[in-house]
Amino acid sequence: MGDKARILLKLRRGDELSDVLEQIMSLELVKEIPDVGRERDFVDRAPPGLIRKNVLDRYNEFLPRRPGDSLADEPPEEVM
Repeated sequence: MGDKARILLKLRRGDELSDVLEQIMSLELVKEIPDVGRERDFVDRAPPGLIRKNVLDRYNEFLPRRPGDSLADEPPEEVM
C-alpha cells in the first residue's frame, strides 16, 4: 500500500491517495506477521490540499509524525 501511495503522490492523484490512506488505516495488523514499519513519508511530502482534509487529520491521529521520520522517496526498512 505504501508503494501505491508513493506512486499516487508522484502522479498528484489526491483522491486516489486519500482512498489508499483510508485502506491503510482500516488494515488489521498482526504482530506475528512480518511487515514494513510505520509509513507516512508520502503523507509528509504531499502538498497542502492534495489529501482530503478529513483523511489527513485522521491519518495524522492514526500515525503521528515523529522526530526522525524520513521524507525520502524510499520506503522504511522491513520489520522482522
